[in-house]
Amino acid sequence: MGVDLEQPPPHFFIVGAPKCGTTSMAQYLNQHPDVFVVRGEPHYFGSDLAYNSPRLTPAQYRALCRDTGGKPVCGDRSTWYLYSRNA
Repeated sequence: MGVDLEQPPPHFFIVGAPKCGTTSMAQYLNQHPDVFVVRGEPHYFGSDLAYNSPRLTPAQYRALCRDTGGKPVCGDRSTWYLYSRNA
């Protein structure tokens, strides 16, 4: 199974719970020459979460995967998606 690079990023999500290893997983994946994980936890799709305020605009969210250093695969790490009904 591969990644469809024709689709707009993010290409994958790291979802978990606080203190369950999502930061470590992001660090491991960022060591791969083709994988970039966005910094921080944008929680863009968790519109029912009171996490990031003000919320990112669609343009701001898309911009997170623009500066990947040439890595073609981009992922989103947002721990609280696990608790969101909307994400």
